[in-house]
Amino acid sequence: MRQRREKVASVVGWRRIGLLLCVLVGVCPGSCLREDELRCEDAVSHIVGCCPGTSSQYVACEYNFGVCNSTVPGLSVESSRCIVTLGCEQIRESYLCGGTGSLGCGSYL
Repeated sequence: MRQRREKVASVVGWRRIGLLLCVLVGVCPGSCLREDELRCEDAVSHIVGCCPGTSSQYVACEYNFGVCNSTVPGLSVESSRCIVTLGCEQIRESYLCGGTGSLGCGSYL
């Protein structure tokens, strides 16, 4: 469990560094994060930290634009912000550990 948290934290940490470099350089290559991606990653990391056995893979947080196939993060900025304000007990009681919960500030998943 601790190893999983460290892995998620490491991935989120590296992505934040990439975002910071994009801001400092003023150019954002294709691998740079958008706000919705970053907020989604934070929310998923928080859920994984509160829910033993939950995979960080159960919601996609990537934005990819393509002509035939585009994807957006599975959580909106507003929903992500709401999730990170919740305590672990609230997350478990609202079924967010299973990926089907809602707490009145948007549906998650």
